[in-house]
Amino acid sequence: MAAGLGLLLGLERAGKTAHLVSPDFQLPAHQGFLPKSDAVRSSLASLRSFIISVNTKQAPLDSLSYDLVGDQLRVYLTPKKGYYEPKDVVTSPGAFAYDLIFVIGIPDLATLGDLYTTNAEFFAQTPIVALDTQPGHARYGHVNLVDIVASSLSEIVFEVLQRLNPEGLDEHIATNLLSGIISNTKGFQSQSVTPRSLAAASHLITAGARREEIVRHLFQTKTVTTLQLWGRALANIKSTPEGRIIWTSLRRSDLEQTKAASTDALGVLDELMVNTPNTAVAVLFMESNGSVEVHIVTTTSATITFPDGVTPQTTSYAVGTLSGGLAEVSTRVIQHLQNSLRPS
Repeated sequence: MAAGLGLLLGLERAGKTAHLVSPDFQLPAHQGFLPKSDAVRSSLASLRSFIISVNTKQAPLDSLSYDLVGDQLRVYLTPKKGYYEPKDVVTSPGAFAYDLIFVIGIPDLATLGDLYTTNAEFFAQTPIVALDTQPGHARYGHVNLVDIVASSLSEIVFEVLQRLNPEGLDEHIATNLLSGIISNTKGFQSQSVTPRSLAAASHLITAGARREEIVRHLFQTKTVTTLQLWGRALANIKSTPEGRIIWTSLRRSDLEQTKAASTDALGVLDELMVNTPNTAVAVLFMESNGSVEVHIVTTTSATITFPDGVTPQTTSYAVGTLSGGLAEVSTRVIQHLQNSLRPS
């Protein structure tokens, strides 16, 4: 989301009208500090006008009014003289409200779900620029900026904005983009860190990115209940013999006894990825009512297929809810990941 917010602000600073859309998006509490994070929309509103053209040559217009009767819109045209006939009226769709689509961190358009299917004509008729770090990206855009060695999507967006307007960075854009880089690299501790990502971070700090605020919100907001929950998760860690896949599980009783929210547990995945350098995939299983929440985090270099019912949310994170018991689901998912994870 930080990459999207950075791009949104960058386009607005360049004088463009832009909106950021993310279906079913819920802003995590610790990301509320991100500039313009309240501007995220869940759908494409007012995407296209419908045009009603009336030939007024023989009957000049005197007045126009309308009203709504149930689900029916009625438009009333009163001519100064004469009258209008059906042959005088022509309808047509107007132009779409946007000239260009940026799709960030989405491997294929089907991943967008209803946002894509209900607006398929818009996606078909509007140029698409796709930004991603995933090797499995479907290259569906008219322009595809897929960089599998970039540390994060924010790094790619930074480079795009630098090309569009080298002097266009401000404090708010820089804060969003640096947040994305710091978050995705786990505070510059992950294997995805490169000299290029460090150079980008340095440039963003020079542009005014609020590094101390970013670090405080991302890494220094743990409550006692969160730490207690993490302790239970860390006590249940298991791994494959070679250590490339690591996983843990939490039962409903763990959440109830610590009085923690399920979202508090997600940070433990980042800790696993940072502190187990050989790990390519980390999985958290959380028991629910007759089902199991499955959260999967991968390194940017890992190439895997996710189990049915588990959907990618970002380039390195997927989530889904699978029916069955904790032991059954965890066995099934880990077996699938073992079979699909390519050798390093």
